[in-house]
Amino acid sequence: MTSPLEIPIARAEKEKIFSEVLSQGLDLRVNVTGDSMRPRIGSGDVVVVAPVDPARIAMGDILFCRGAQGECYIHRVVRIAREQGTFIVRTKGDALASLDAPVSGEEILGRIEKVEHTDGSVSDLRALSQRLRGKLKAWLGLLGSGSRGVFRALRRS
Repeated sequence: MTSPLEIPIARAEKEKIFSEVLSQGLDLRVNVTGDSMRPRIGSGDVVVVAPVDPARIAMGDILFCRGAQGECYIHRVVRIAREQGTFIVRTKGDALASLDAPVSGEEILGRIEKVEHTDGSVSDLRALSQRLRGKLKAWLGLLGSGSRGVFRALRRS
């Protein structure tokens, strides 16, 4: 099998291409850079992004979003709300301490369905066990410091 061709493309152009592919109902494979979603998704992993109706997004889903400067990022849903008739989600990188800025439905490009890890293993995030794991991770993420913070809080009480 041959390696994929890498073509240097400006950030704004990538977002347009990603949006166009997903708006056609097609899945997209994206090579991950950065470690904000460690240990679940790391730099070098490849994610499969599928189009998603914002009304079908659930707590714990990992979304592919468009940032304020045109960059795309992958973070987990930790809050879902309707504010003044607008659908808003809050996302957070699993390895980060703080929440991202609110994300509207227009900024959500897709949902991560699979992760092809650098070690050759594949995680199907649509599987029930993976969805439950994602929900748990989202709840722990809301506590700010993950599971260690939960156990510290329990010890103090």
